[in-house]
Amino acid sequence: MNRLERMKYCIQNNPFFTPGLVFFFSMVLLHLLFPIYGDDVVYLDTWWTQDMITHILNLYNSWTSRVIINAVVWALSHNWWYWVVSNIAIMMLLYYFLVRLFINKPDSKSCWLGVFSILLYPLAHMSTAGHLATTTNYLWPMTFGFISCYGMKKSLISQKINIWEYPIYIGSLLFAINAEQLNVFILGILTLILGYSILSKKKINIYLLIQLILATIMLIFTLQAPGNAARNIAETRARFPDYVMFGIIERAQLGYAFTLSHFIFSVNLVFTVFCILLYIAVHQQYLDKLYRFLAAVPLGSSIIFGIAQGIIPNPAISRLGQFGMDSTHIVNVLNFHQIHTYIPIVILGLVVICVLASLYLCFSNENLKAWICIVNILLGLTTGLIMGFSPTIWTTGVRALIFAYFTFIICIVLIYQKLRLLRFKHEPILFVMICFLGINAYVRYLAELII
Repeated sequence: MNRLERMKYCIQNNPFFTPGLVFFFSMVLLHLLFPIYGDDVVYLDTWWTQDMITHILNLYNSWTSRVIINAVVWALSHNWWYWVVSNIAIMMLLYYFLVRLFINKPDSKSCWLGVFSILLYPLAHMSTAGHLATTTNYLWPMTFGFISCYGMKKSLISQKINIWEYPIYIGSLLFAINAEQLNVFILGILTLILGYSILSKKKINIYLLIQLILATIMLIFTLQAPGNAARNIAETRARFPDYVMFGIIERAQLGYAFTLSHFIFSVNLVFTVFCILLYIAVHQQYLDKLYRFLAAVPLGSSIIFGIAQGIIPNPAISRLGQFGMDSTHIVNVLNFHQIHTYIPIVILGLVVICVLASLYLCFSNENLKAWICIVNILLGLTTGLIMGFSPTIWTTGVRALIFAYFTFIICIVLIYQKLRLLRFKHEPILFVMICFLGINAYVRYLAELII
């Protein structure tokens, strides 16, 4: 077999190749159309003109604790094309590790599922502050979080980790946890899997313990950074003067409303696909009407508050959708005695409870996977909820929900694999549906860039 034949054989037997190639060219096309605006203009015009150490220290003392992320942004700000090439590579890594991390034996269909699941995510969210600024602060940490979690998985299942892999996984972890929201998420995941490792193997996994220590140190570093406190003061004065009047309950309520209303009280493609798969998976495994009802609640909410509301708006539902849109649409001292003000809180809470219960039912015979899904969703929603403790909650906007989005995307991948194992007879139809919706979302975004 000559070199050309060997290459052809490797390509034909590598399930990642063809889906990855299509995904690569689709990302290249998008990046060639991305405009330069917003914070990107500032980055490209001024950041690189200062030496890196001085620049990062100034930001640390006056604006943010993201010193590792900002060092990378400083390097990319020398030339727009540095970011374009790097971001395409990051997207490819996201695709590869999404499949590698959550599918034990990837085949062509599961790789295509990974591609189209990513395309379900509204990529326009990664342009809200400028593409370079937004992706490096949100998409990149999440991708490196996937890479570091792959190392955690290998350690948990006692799979060999080569010596050259350790710097990759540790470096990826450090970059990921430098983003405050992801730090909280990874701390939760590490606590879960380290606890599981101790209980199941009766010994401490040193690799996981070291990562937990690093994440804890980074959290302490973040909390005591002078720049974060300075920014909170500046942002409160400029954008949200009433924020200083809010207590813990009001701030938690802001984050709760900001996150859950986005997924449940509006048209949300990712959440709808997740609910469809979750309902089918529970319906296939149980005849009990109560179990099926629990799984139907999230799907019903997605249809009533999202799809139907998008087609035929209902004033009552529209009012529900305003929950958390600003500081007046939450329970406060002026309306706390009015019963109807609590309705959105109760509805959102019930939907989340039904989601978690249905996930447990879906993977009831795989306890670890069930709890990983449940904790995954809870931590994903928590990354949105903690935005309520920042005066930039509405300024930052939907880009801060990328971590919550991808927890649902992870569950889409896992539930779909469950349906394949259950030999669901209409599984090909579901696959076509996900492909169609992913392509449709991509084409619509592409059209927006062209127009």
